[in-house]
Amino acid sequence: MRWRGAPMLVLLAACAGGAGGQPVAGAVENDSAAIAKLDRAIRLRPGDAALYVNRGALYARAGDLDAAIADDTTAIGLNKADALAWRNRA
Repeated sequence: MRWRGAPMLVLLAACAGGAGGQPVAGAVENDSAAIAKLDRAIRLRPGDAALYVNRGALYARAGDLDAAIADDTTAIGLNKADALAWRNRA
C-alpha cells in the first residue's frame, strides 16, 4: 500500500504504522479521521484519482477490502495510467 500526493502526506502522516507495518496506538481513530477528510475532499474534487487511491489504501489497511477495491477501480477509471491504483487493486 502506497500513498500519493504531497498534500496528502500532511493529512496522512498521523496514520503511519509502527514497526513492521503494525498500526500505532490510536491509528484506527486516525485512519477514520483521514477517511472522513478524504470523503470531504472527494466531494470537492471527484475527478482526482489520487484521492481515491489514498482512501483505498486506508480502507485496505482497515480490512475493508471491498471498499479499497472500489476506490482503486474508480481511480483507474479516472486515470487508466495510474500504476499505483493498479498495484493496490491487484
